[in-house]
Amino acid sequence: MAINLNEEVEKSLCRIIILKTFSKEQLQFNFSLVEKLLFQMSDVSLIVVDAISTFYWQDAVKYKCIRKMDLYLKDLVEQLKIHLRNNQVASIIVKPGDFDFFGLFVNFSSVATTPMFS
Repeated sequence: MAINLNEEVEKSLCRIIILKTFSKEQLQFNFSLVEKLLFQMSDVSLIVVDAISTFYWQDAVKYKCIRKMDLYLKDLVEQLKIHLRNNQVASIIVKPGDFDFFGLFVNFSSVATTPMFS
């Protein structure tokens, strides 16, 4: 049986869900929402977070403190890992291209990947 590439691409594109985030609080809520979506949609194999550092400066101004970006991002990655712990899903996390905290990212230009499970 021949596979119709166009049909496969269309089916894949129909499974894309975009969660728009406009604050760190909403990002954290979306992390928990992803867990529920994965329960309902068993065919999901990839989660993409673009760009995880977006709210760093917003939070720095809001809380009147500048925290090291590596710790800020590490906390967000850990929160996402908590919500993905029961699902075998790969993740891609987009971050600044010249930033590599704690050696968790493999740099492919400005896109980084990190395994969610050890």
